[in-house]
Amino acid sequence: MLANLLRSRTAFTLAARHVNVAPRLPTSSVFRSLARPLSQSAPIQERHQNYRDGGYSSEREPRSDYGRDRGDRERRPRQERSPAPPSNTLYIANFPYRTTDSDVRDVFSRFGTIMGVKMGVNPDGTSRGFAHVEYLNKEDAISAFENHAAEAIWIDDRLIRLDYATPPVNRSPQPNTRLYYSQFSGHEEALRSVLNKYQNDIEEIFPLRGKDGSGFIAFKTQPAATEALEAFNGAQLEDGTVLNLAYARPPRNRQDDRPARNYRNQNYGS
Repeated sequence: MLANLLRSRTAFTLAARHVNVAPRLPTSSVFRSLARPLSQSAPIQERHQNYRDGGYSSEREPRSDYGRDRGDRERRPRQERSPAPPSNTLYIANFPYRTTDSDVRDVFSRFGTIMGVKMGVNPDGTSRGFAHVEYLNKEDAISAFENHAAEAIWIDDRLIRLDYATPPVNRSPQPNTRLYYSQFSGHEEALRSVLNKYQNDIEEIFPLRGKDGSGFIAFKTQPAATEALEAFNGAQLEDGTVLNLAYARPPRNRQDDRPARNYRNQNYGS
């Protein structure tokens, strides 16, 4: 029994030699580490200062308007419209949303006969704060414009902005060799029969898929297309339908001048 006890004690001693036990610090050392002055963290503060003042700093000033109301921010200046040439229609803006077309008519009717007032509205019908006033005579619109320049016009206690309306852009297609037909109840041969006078001038007829009674007529020359347009546009056919003809819009050029990119020769992820 004594021999077993000695062997156990010897084994315990050998095992303890392989265990690394951290030395215990005196109580005074622990307090000294906790009470380290803040001045020893200066290197970190210096790095932060170098980051702000050195080459890493950005030229952009930090924003100071976070959390501010959107209405308090300084708005970008409004881009002014280029002056429009004088016409019989005026563009009026900056009046309150509660203003009606009758209010606008009452203010501008003193300058001449008004043909109509068109209010700018949103899809839900609410006002957008602008309108177009069309006069019967161009001179009346000029009179209203000059009067506003000499003595500003107010609507519902709001100083308005006034200018001549920008003339609409003419988007109608120019005369060309192709005509667009619509509302034709017959097939291609029936259309050729109607245009029998120009059978030698027609190159081809292209009915549109999915659109019954619509398509294109390609003529050899532009004068022949113009003559057919003037002769048959709005003409009533034997079945009672009306043939509608118009110049076709030129096809858009979908060719891209940029060189095609060869994806096969590119090494992605390299």
